[in-house]
Amino acid sequence: MRRVRVSKTYLMRMAVQRWGWLAGVVSVCASPAVRAAETVAHRDAADGKSQGPPVVLGLMADAGVPDGANGALALRPARWLRLHLGGGHNTVSAGYRGGFSLMPFGAGPSFSMDVGHYREGDANGLVRTVVRTNRWLTPLLQRFGYTYVNTQLGLELGRGPVQFYVHGGVSFLRATLHDAQSALQARGTAQTTAGPTTVRITQDPIVRAWIPSVKLGMVVYFGGGA
Repeated sequence: MRRVRVSKTYLMRMAVQRWGWLAGVVSVCASPAVRAAETVAHRDAADGKSQGPPVVLGLMADAGVPDGANGALALRPARWLRLHLGGGHNTVSAGYRGGFSLMPFGAGPSFSMDVGHYREGDANGLVRTVVRTNRWLTPLLQRFGYTYVNTQLGLELGRGPVQFYVHGGVSFLRATLHDAQSALQARGTAQTTAGPTTVRITQDPIVRAWIPSVKLGMVVYFGGGA
């Protein structure tokens, strides 16, 4: 029998041809799937789905009770969360406020909490405008300031760069009443004497109360959609 010698070069050439043919078949079969994946990726990128919610900055403004009128810098690190910090005025004095809003769907129903404080100011003019007061209350309102905490449910309207909102709920308010002794003296009941006992106010009373609260506002986002 005759032996046929096959060179290594020939074997390598045959292997390369076979593997090349197999790679071509695989590429032809896989190309539709690759094109489909690219199409989906481009569509998602156009819809903003390929990336997480961008960190969006914005400006917000609102007015309500007991918040007064406020302007703030808003930060939205996620589509469902908005943080804010700013200041405002309640027609008596300046103050500051910070808080957050949870929006599970990006818009629609929301839950908000705020913490704010207004410095002391003369509230007599404001109170007289709203309701009639006796003169003996004047010392109590000459240095009136308060701290408040809002717990509110609300609606966020709009999904674009401009969003409106309405919040309502309850607020915890804490205020110190100064010059209570002077107010009682003005009313003529500063001292009550019953034998050797004398009643006198020696410390400013602190008022704590839960009150209804509401506010209306808007926020304008920059650098991305809401």
